[in-house]
Amino acid sequence: MELTVIGDAVNLCARLESLTKQYGVATVISEAVVTRLETKNAVRILDRVRVVGKSQAITVFELITADSSEIEIAWRRRLDTGFENFFARDFDAAQSVFQACLDEQPEDTALPKIIERCQRHRKSPPPADWDGAKTLDKK
Repeated sequence: MELTVIGDAVNLCARLESLTKQYGVATVISEAVVTRLETKNAVRILDRVRVVGKSQAITVFELITADSSEIEIAWRRRLDTGFENFFARDFDAAQSVFQACLDEQPEDTALPKIIERCQRHRKSPPPADWDGAKTLDKK
């Protein structure tokens, strides 16, 4: 007997797994998974993306250890503030927050990507209907 798993959820999981390489993290999860976690201290926001084959954008998170120090939790709260600024189109404030977070954790591989997007959006603002998502063109 040969079994195959197919469907929308499986496709989304495959797209999320491919994001681990793009962001340089071990595990990427969707906001649907985050809502089911007992503690929100086990995640950090990575980005808002529109994956291939989907029109709806989703916020994606890195799954990290639940045993976080107060310093790590405070860092993630600042990161959340940076994304709030980013999604509100305040790219100057967002870039400032993201750069401060990167200065504190220079080994972070995801932040340079979002900082680069802030710089690009500052030079060429996105259209009025922009929803903050990066549209991915690869599976």
